[in-house]
Amino acid sequence: MPTPRAGRNAAIYIDTSSAANGSAVPVSLKNNWSLDQSTERYETTAFGDTNKSYVAGMPDVQGSFAGMWDADDTNLYNLIGSSSARRMYLYPDRLNNASIYFFTTAFFDLSFEAPIDGLVSVNGNFGAASVATWHTA
Repeated sequence: MPTPRAGRNAAIYIDTSSAANGSAVPVSLKNNWSLDQSTERYETTAFGDTNKSYVAGMPDVQGSFAGMWDADDTNLYNLIGSSSARRMYLYPDRLNNASIYFFTTAFFDLSFEAPIDGLVSVNGNFGAASVATWHTA
């Protein structure tokens, strides 16, 4: 029987060390992450075909995370403009299924927003720098 999970126990771990050679640590105060593993498709439809057809190209790995700015977490700034890929782990449910996670090294972009009527937030985008894998045991 399927076991759906709420996202409240999800987690993001990233190596935010200054030299990109540290351990991945939890990224604090984030409340959303997304992962897109789309694959390129090239159309192969020919005259006389009864429907469109495709072949698969290269898979892509990109995603994002978002949440509140943590004034005490100054290591997150090490991701800005870094030419070093960082280890990143995304957990759908770290509390109940710590052995199931997504891993890759990635490059990051960050953006900040400080509305007058809300919390200061941080949004990050990433793109894979190495082979991306799901670990399930």
